[in-house]
Amino acid sequence: MLEWLIVGGGVQGSYLSNVVVHALGAAPERVRVLDPHPRPLEAWRRRARNCAMDFLRSPGVHHIDVDPFSLLRFARSQAAPPTAELWGRYQHPSLCLFEAHAGAVIERAGLEALRTPGELRRLRACEGGYRAETTYGELRARRVLLAVGPPRELNWPAWARAAREGGAPVAHLFDEQAPLAQLAPHERVLVVGSGCTAAHAALHAARIARSTTWLTRTALRGAEYDSEPGWLGPKFLRDFERERAPQRRRAAIDTARQPGTLPARLQHAVALALRHERLSHELGDEPRVELDASGRAWVRGLAAADGERFDRVVLATGFARVRPAGGWLDELADELGLERAPCGYPVLAPTLEWAPGLYVTGQLAELELGPTARNIGGARLAAERLVLGRSAA
Repeated sequence: MLEWLIVGGGVQGSYLSNVVVHALGAAPERVRVLDPHPRPLEAWRRRARNCAMDFLRSPGVHHIDVDPFSLLRFARSQAAPPTAELWGRYQHPSLCLFEAHAGAVIERAGLEALRTPGELRRLRACEGGYRAETTYGELRARRVLLAVGPPRELNWPAWARAAREGGAPVAHLFDEQAPLAQLAPHERVLVVGSGCTAAHAALHAARIARSTTWLTRTALRGAEYDSEPGWLGPKFLRDFERERAPQRRRAAIDTARQPGTLPARLQHAVALALRHERLSHELGDEPRVELDASGRAWVRGLAAADGERFDRVVLATGFARVRPAGGWLDELADELGLERAPCGYPVLAPTLEWAPGLYVTGQLAELELGPTARNIGGARLAAERLVLGRSAA
């Protein structure tokens, strides 16, 4: 029987597998990370490239190593790539720096050897722990840590889904086809969505395509992070933990989040692109999209009275607004009588336990960890709970 089974091998699962082995002292041969991808961070890397990310929004102390200052030291070492950069007061790492550091950590800590390729189908309690039925086979573990990533479903607005079904050239940024990789210099491109992902995509398209229009529902807004840094410590978490009602915690999370905002670096880049007319920005919601005779998307609801025609419409609208993990999580909760909030999310102990030996992190743990739960900073909060056995707030 394994000592730990970690379900999910993205940034959260990879970092926490490092913590379990090198901070909690679990024997590597008794730890497994269940993930459908053969390499750590593979899905995360693909999404970063699909949106043409150049810098992370997270600070330089947030990464997958146990030592928070590991990346900053790596950036000054000869092992860092020549194009590696740190930007601003919080030393945000460039994507190439973050990935190079992650690769070095994965190799040094032996994280790739912990992985078992497969997907979880069912999780049940058994004598001495839990039994996981997976596409790889059956795995048994004394402790299970759920570190699943975002929902599988992409956020396709109804108007975009209808336009695609009508034959219009509409694609989601996170589709396997990677629409930004297919851009051509003659194309007119419409990017739809708000926030960092959309900004990265719009700026990339503006460098390649003939013309790029960025459509957002609301005016562009600035914020260095998608929630205040005080949510990473006792400043805000102390009061959050005192509130035990899940509905009120959910309301606090929704209030704290700052979706659709841009940090200073992206604000500056967008402002320059707009000033030099490499990019245009429009406000609008639910545009009407039809297919014209030449196979282009005829989009109404923009500034032009009769609409505009685009060779490609790219959705930067993120993931479906549903709880991750799907049916197997509900089946587990029903079988063991585990508490869920009205929103369907687990109600956890301060130790992140949902049941004895069953731990939850990432987005699924946001009712306990707050609005940063799904971020790299949230993974570090989770590690403090796992190592200390209590809240750090």
